[in-house]
Amino acid sequence: MNQPTELHAAQIAVTQRAQRLFAPLYGPLPVAIAVLDATQRPCFANDAARRLALAPDTDASAHDWVQRIAAARTQLAPNAPLLMAEQRWEVRLGDAERRQDLAVQLREIELDGLLWSVLTIEDRSTERDFQREIQRLTSYRGVLLAASRVGVAHVIGEQIVEANGELANMLGYESGALAGRGVPELFASDRAWRRIQERSIRALAHDSVFTQQCALRTHDGRELPALVHVGRMDARDPEQGLLITAEDVTQHKATTRLLDQASTELAAIFSNSAIGIVHMVREASDSHSRAVRVNRQMEVMLGADRDELMGTTADAWMDAEQAQILREAAGRAIALGEHFKVKVRLRRLDGTPLDCLSHGGLIHRERPEDGLLVAFLDISEQARAEARLAEAERRFAFFANNTDLGITIHEAGSGRIVLANPGYERLVGVEQARLEAQPRLLRSRVHPDDLAEFDALQDAIAQARADTRAYRLIDLEGQQRWVSTRIEATRLPDGRTFAYAMSSDVTTQKARQEQLSQTIAEQEQLFKAANVGIVFVKAGRIARANPAFEQMLRAAPGGLIGQSFGDIFPEAVVFSLRPDGPYPVLDEGNVYTVEVQLKRADGSTFWGDVSGRALDAGNPAAGYLFCCLDVDERHRSEERLRETTAFLDLVLDNMPMLISVRDAETSRLLRMNPAAADVFTPLQAEALPLPDATALAATRLPEPPLGASGVPVAAPPGTLMQRILDADRRVMRDSIVVDDEGEVTVPNGSGTRTFRTRTLPVFNSLGLCKYLLSLSEDITERKQAELALRESEARFRQFAEQTDQLIYIYDQAADELLYHNDRLEEVLGLSTERVLGGRLSGYENVIEAHQDRVAAMQAVDLRHERTDVELSIRHPRKGERVLRWLRFAVTLASGSLRLFGMVEDVTELKQVEAQRLEEALRQRDLLIREVHHRIKNNLQGVAGLMQQIALQKPHLRDDFTDLAAKVQAIAQVHGIQMDRSGMFDYLVVARAILAGVERMYGGRLDTRIDTALSGWMLPEQESVPISLAINELASNAVRHRDGKVPGIPVVELVADRLGEQQAVRLHIRNAGRLPQGFDFQSLPPGVTGLSLLKALLPRRGCQIRFAERVDDQSQHWVEVDLVLAPPALRSPAMQTAV
Repeated sequence: MNQPTELHAAQIAVTQRAQRLFAPLYGPLPVAIAVLDATQRPCFANDAARRLALAPDTDASAHDWVQRIAAARTQLAPNAPLLMAEQRWEVRLGDAERRQDLAVQLREIELDGLLWSVLTIEDRSTERDFQREIQRLTSYRGVLLAASRVGVAHVIGEQIVEANGELANMLGYESGALAGRGVPELFASDRAWRRIQERSIRALAHDSVFTQQCALRTHDGRELPALVHVGRMDARDPEQGLLITAEDVTQHKATTRLLDQASTELAAIFSNSAIGIVHMVREASDSHSRAVRVNRQMEVMLGADRDELMGTTADAWMDAEQAQILREAAGRAIALGEHFKVKVRLRRLDGTPLDCLSHGGLIHRERPEDGLLVAFLDISEQARAEARLAEAERRFAFFANNTDLGITIHEAGSGRIVLANPGYERLVGVEQARLEAQPRLLRSRVHPDDLAEFDALQDAIAQARADTRAYRLIDLEGQQRWVSTRIEATRLPDGRTFAYAMSSDVTTQKARQEQLSQTIAEQEQLFKAANVGIVFVKAGRIARANPAFEQMLRAAPGGLIGQSFGDIFPEAVVFSLRPDGPYPVLDEGNVYTVEVQLKRADGSTFWGDVSGRALDAGNPAAGYLFCCLDVDERHRSEERLRETTAFLDLVLDNMPMLISVRDAETSRLLRMNPAAADVFTPLQAEALPLPDATALAATRLPEPPLGASGVPVAAPPGTLMQRILDADRRVMRDSIVVDDEGEVTVPNGSGTRTFRTRTLPVFNSLGLCKYLLSLSEDITERKQAELALRESEARFRQFAEQTDQLIYIYDQAADELLYHNDRLEEVLGLSTERVLGGRLSGYENVIEAHQDRVAAMQAVDLRHERTDVELSIRHPRKGERVLRWLRFAVTLASGSLRLFGMVEDVTELKQVEAQRLEEALRQRDLLIREVHHRIKNNLQGVAGLMQQIALQKPHLRDDFTDLAAKVQAIAQVHGIQMDRSGMFDYLVVARAILAGVERMYGGRLDTRIDTALSGWMLPEQESVPISLAINELASNAVRHRDGKVPGIPVVELVADRLGEQQAVRLHIRNAGRLPQGFDFQSLPPGVTGLSLLKALLPRRGCQIRFAERVDDQSQHWVEVDLVLAPPALRSPAMQTAV
């Protein structure tokens, strides 16, 4: 059995012959060669073939490998004597795996009488792998350069040959812009580059990489901190240059700081976590892990400090059974490389059990020796909560079955009813089974007007979305009832979602709500219609205010909402939240009333009577209600009364006339001014403080002294007191007014003075004399003045005869010329003979145009006022002359009116003044023309600059074109000549602005101007706003016209009326539409477009209207009217009057 068979012996013989024949030929060759016999059995393989077969030491492996190659002949070309083939296969030996690309050549030869097949095998795997590696590396190099998150540059000498996009982006360059630049440009300074270059040379000399953190320079000159690495491209070939990489470390530094912060926060979380945490490590000598670190919460949960817990095993703080459960769970999780979670019961050191949920795992899976971290969550309260939940479910079931509130539970998505309590079945009148069998049954009973609400409710149920709806149900008897349903959704832990619907009958509430709404509406009407200002204040701010209060403060409707209530008072402390403010009084339930000044929206103030009370005493959050009554007029009246009283007191106290008031019954002195105290002998100033009314009231005039027989003795004659006492007796006796004049002796050595005294009674409501009033006037100087007047009249006549002016005195009542000097004929052209009967008729020569001045001058005479008027007359000899007529009226003591007049011929003076004024106006016109010319040039320069910017920056073209048009419009105004009254011709301005719009926007306008409007003038102060308005409206017509409609915008300038005044209307008609909901009056404030137009237009004499109309062809047209009237424009009639 051990003897080889005959076939096997033949194979061995062939193999030995092959070894003998081919070993000397092919054995030393480096090429892999194998020889097959006639049966294609491998019988020889040289060393190279064995190495290629990965089995250099076993012929069996080599034979098997050669056999597999030989099989390729039969597969690829079984009849070919010569086979060239490449085959890719896998050879597995043990755990090794290798792929080879082989070039196989099969040649058949006959040697030693036998046919042999020689296989020449060339391993091309290495060559192809090398080529593919080169391609892969080349591809990787490009990909790495493009995708690298660090900047990379290939440098030869000091020039950048190639740089990736990250480096360009890091330094703020365009992609590819760094190629060809010098390396020093990348660094903050040349010195920094030289320092790096010097240091890198030493590192590169040892074939190492130089690394240093330095500052790079970005394209905009900023410094960028970076970590730079410098190394050779090829250590064997220095000519290949250097490879420089740069990494932006700005984020790295921030990350380092964040990492430090995170470490600190983790430590804080461990120490302050609400979950107990234990770090347990098992030593080699221990059978169980021991605690090496615990946090504060774990100490609290176990009722022990850290020292007591350190080094303990789980057996120290839980029962053995619980400890075993924890160890088994931890062991299974650690074996699988996972975390574990298990419920356990801890035992506090005092023996109290504590239900916990433990969760833990290895700190590092690769390093079990670092131990594991176990967290314990106290779930004792959760267990109690679960018990409470069961109790709550029981109570809910009891509540749901016994309440009138309809409760249903629906399955989300389908809306299917899972549960309906009896209350719901009673509410809708349908059993749950019928609702499930007929889902649309309930909808058929909903009121048709409420179907949308009901469908929305069903959508909310299907989507498990919170919602509340009310709808009406109609029962079988036709009765309606209101049902309110509120939807709430919940998601169960298993992922299912349910919608809970709670329905109730709200028919009664609806009725009450409608009644309440009606009551609220009535109260709202009262609130709005009240004449008293009412304001509701909450948290110190105005929550509501009625129209009367808004009108009182001159605020826009709703403009006070949200404003601080204290801000409407100039002295904010009045209604502040301070303890001494009104709110503490209101919070006690009291009414607070105060008269205080309030501030209107325009800044003016007024007095108001403010009263308020809290809506809910003791609850400031409920707010306060205040009523305000405008008492400004009463305050002003009281203030005027106080001012008048103070003024009268001041007048009385400072009048030189002696005034005294006495009680008619007791002769007690009630009031006396300081002038009287200086004269009355018994009442010297030093004896009686004046003007103290209390002291005066306590003073009594002395009675006449009594003689020895008791008979009154008369006061010393010649004193003012005696004369007043005598007058008092006459007044009391006869009830008349007594006038007395005479010389009296006054105290203080003033000698004798002349006084005129009037004593009169003051009666009460019963007609009895209550007081005696004496008015004494010292007329000593008047008497002396009369004497001096006579002397003055003599001097006046001497002056009047010598002056060049006409001076006259005229008695208007008697129409008599009392006096005139000899200049009557020279000045007025009237001879003395023409003044008939002493009457002055000099007005007859006044020109007709000045007759109204004569009438005005005569009216002024009646008011006793001074008149200074210039009149033109026709002089018989000198022609038309200009006279300055100065008159003033004096009422004499007799009551007659005397007119004193002076007439001066100022013709030559007026001519000189007119020449000087004409020269000044000419110079002013030149100056204004030059100023306007310069302003126009500057504005046109600004407009041109804006047009250039619009051309250079297309995305800003529209904005700058609009701005240029506005500036050009202002320049057009300054380029128009205005007259000397500061006015512009409105038609000239309009034509210039419209022509400028056509030039600016390249469009055309069909301009139609009524030439009959000539003479309308535009004031200088309104010229710029109105010019901007015309420019804005015309430019909008050009820019926004509907291009699909033929034609151009039409601009008309026609006469119109604004109210009762004549006006000029600028009408623009253009194809297009107004924006949806456009309202010019409601435009918010702004600085561009129509908002600027609204802000600039004059408030008086100006009106702008926008309208959109549709013609018969359904074409939309926008029409704009700009109506201007006085004072925004001056009409021709007004100009003529000026």
